[in-house]
Amino acid sequence: MRVKQQQQEISLGNLDIGFVTLQDFQKTNDKYIHICSEDIILAVPKAHPLSHLGGRMGETLPEISLDCFKDDSFAIMQKGSTLREIYDNLIAEEDFHHHILLETRSGHNLYHMVAEGICCSIFPISYAKDNSNVSYFLIKQKPVWNVCASYKKDSYLSLVAKDLIKIATDYWSIKLKDFDKNG
Repeated sequence: MRVKQQQQEISLGNLDIGFVTLQDFQKTNDKYIHICSEDIILAVPKAHPLSHLGGRMGETLPEISLDCFKDDSFAIMQKGSTLREIYDNLIAEEDFHHHILLETRSGHNLYHMVAEGICCSIFPISYAKDNSNVSYFLIKQKPVWNVCASYKKDSYLSLVAKDLIKIATDYWSIKLKDFDKNG
């Protein structure tokens, strides 16, 4: 379920717990338990004229403005996703619009579009792979989203749900450990 669908179902009491990725401005009045924060990064194909300025996974990534890529095509998440809202806010701050080549619901598709040399993209760092065909950058505004567990305000969180949140927290701690150089 998309984040906004989860939020709606939680608020109606139809879903006990949800795992969501969002920024604080995207939260509803329900309860959120922070699991981790994750950088949103820029990925460009190796053939791009500025790719030599970028870095590889496992290195400290250089910072760059999206304005440097205003004439490039991008693959981005579909409208209505929390990542798309983050992208739209970043572009609004820079006061320009990229050519959107592809809108998708899959973060993996975003990575593959860049790895195949088709276009640029922004996505969470957990989708990045150490690939000589891709250069990565931190974005000037340093966007980050939070991975959270969410449940209905004023409802009971069972021991099983608390254990599931602990498992998710441990998973994300291990998954993001390799990306700590950028934090």
